[in-house]
Amino acid sequence: MKGATFVLLLGFLSIILNQGIWIHNMKKTYYEDYSLLFNNLLNISIQRDDQDSLSVNLEKVDISLKKHLEEANLMLPYKLELCKNERIINTVGNYVEKADDYIYLSPRIAISDSLFLCCSAIIPSSFIIGKMKRINDISCWAMIFSIACLIYLLLNIMKKEKKLKSNALAIYGTIHDLKSPLSLTYLLISRFAGKESDHVKKQSFLACKAQLYTLSNAIETLLSVLKMTDQHVSIKKEPVDLRGLIDSIIENLSVLYFNKHFTLLIEDKMETDWIEADLFYLRNSLTNLLDNSLKYSDENVKIEILLEKRLDTFSIAIKDTGWGISGKLRKKLFAQCCRGDRHDQPKGHGLGLMYTARVVKNMGGDLTFQSVEGEGSTFIITLPC
Repeated sequence: MKGATFVLLLGFLSIILNQGIWIHNMKKTYYEDYSLLFNNLLNISIQRDDQDSLSVNLEKVDISLKKHLEEANLMLPYKLELCKNERIINTVGNYVEKADDYIYLSPRIAISDSLFLCCSAIIPSSFIIGKMKRINDISCWAMIFSIACLIYLLLNIMKKEKKLKSNALAIYGTIHDLKSPLSLTYLLISRFAGKESDHVKKQSFLACKAQLYTLSNAIETLLSVLKMTDQHVSIKKEPVDLRGLIDSIIENLSVLYFNKHFTLLIEDKMETDWIEADLFYLRNSLTNLLDNSLKYSDENVKIEILLEKRLDTFSIAIKDTGWGISGKLRKKLFAQCCRGDRHDQPKGHGLGLMYTARVVKNMGGDLTFQSVEGEGSTFIITLPC
């Protein structure tokens, strides 16, 4: 909304500035045109008076010039000066100069070797503005119409933004309402799976549990994305068993991708398995990255997880031998709804990486990646201890 208001104000200023420049240029054009016309009429008046003589009669020139100006509807105040050797010997006419008037000085008109005629005239600004009135009125109305259109667009944008916010709140509430029955179903299936002795039924329960886990993670991701649009995500740090968390995620994903063969290697260089982090957001972030490694890869993909602690940070690197990321997608990888361009890739909404990047940033960390198309990708989460 702030951007739309800024663009609107910029549009107002541009229209007003263009209008001012146009008026200035039109006044200049009119001044040049009337100056040229006045000079031509002056030359005609002198030529008619001075056909047989080298001298000039200012009174006759004055009468002739007034006549021609009247015929041209150009009654401008002027002053004629007859000079001899840089000294004024005769003057006809006078005018009172105003601050905003245009003064036209005609070129010297030689009468003889030492005699020449000078003329100066006033072209009042009011005269030029009066001549411009019609076209200026049209231009002003066009400017008002343009500004009205901009205001109309802004009001429409505000109305649509309000409607979108209302729809987003409704969607947020609807999605949030799915959490309670989903959590209850997840707990019931977990209880049934724990008590079931039949291997086939137990595997079915575990598969349902994994699917519910994936659905729950997707809902939480969507809710967090909607929340992050309007406000900062609240981070609650607590002791987390990092190795146990990763094992739990791998267990759920193994059930979910039971028909896919993959190799997993965890290299732990941490001095302790316990870290300070937000369990909920860290779980979702690691789930998204590991799920992508399995989803966007062929059979027998190899996944390596490296846990490492430095002075005041720890890092979790997830490396896979999957499809990798094409060059044109790397710059917008963490943007909303960014998805790969392979024709055979699984369906998705392009929210996972954007969510993970924002959550890691809100936790005070950083998400980086390296990728070679056709060879695989490495995503590294770095968080403060």
